[in-house]
Amino acid sequence: MIIQEKQYVVMTDKENRVIVCISQKDLEPEQPMILYDGGQHAMFYRRRGQTVMLDYINQEMQQKVYEAPQVIVVELKNPKEAVRTYVVPIKKVQKLPMENIDLITPEDIIAELERTGKKPEDLLKKE
Repeated sequence: MIIQEKQYVVMTDKENRVIVCISQKDLEPEQPMILYDGGQHAMFYRRRGQTVMLDYINQEMQQKVYEAPQVIVVELKNPKEAVRTYVVPIKKVQKLPMENIDLITPEDIIAELERTGKKPEDLLKKE
């Protein structure tokens, strides 16, 4: 499942470390990794079966993200409350595979849960 992250922030802290703030996700990350080609988009493999698409990375941050060996990901419950923080390595790639990708929005996930009566963790199980 690929989730399109609608609102996120990429910034640097005082030590010039790259920080990516995203909305809170269900379940803990497992062996997370970001694939990045230096352009406008990055694919954040958060855990098996859960990929977060980071679309339209700010042009001012693209070079900093590309040069960073890792980023700090902060998952936010609301703009002022961090739920979890963890380090994610960046794997540089020539070009992201962007064709024929079905992006799923949070609204799509909610609708699927309501339609099927499943729990969020059920969507991550391999069938």
